[in-house]
Amino acid sequence: MVHVAKKHSIVIWTMLMIGILAIAAANIQPVHAAREPVTTEGITYTLNDDNKTAVVSGHTDALPNEIVIPETVRSGEEEYTVTSIGDSAFESCGQRTSVTIPASVTSIDDSAFYLCGELTTVTFKDG
Repeated sequence: MVHVAKKHSIVIWTMLMIGILAIAAANIQPVHAAREPVTTEGITYTLNDDNKTAVVSGHTDALPNEIVIPETVRSGEEEYTVTSIGDSAFESCGQRTSVTIPASVTSIDDSAFYLCGELTTVTFKDG
């Protein structure tokens, strides 16, 4: 009798574990592959595939003296709305004298323009 009870115990425990694993597997969210940053006109953007937004996250030496941040950027067939200028995105921007920011940008993080001593004009587009 003890032998049968032990078998039932093992079967019940195994079924319980399978049930728990099935529930856990159903709740696992897919992991999105990290998309490479996109650089256009000397501005680097970090892209968010979930909500199709882009954050200005840096710049290259190809950055023009008059910076114009577009409202949207493309990566392949996808279009992303530029919504933010990230921390230190334009840090040490050298001889750049002006920046135009689209209406889609709703936040500018700390030190976004740190050490941009020549920057004299900032234009915010209406919207």
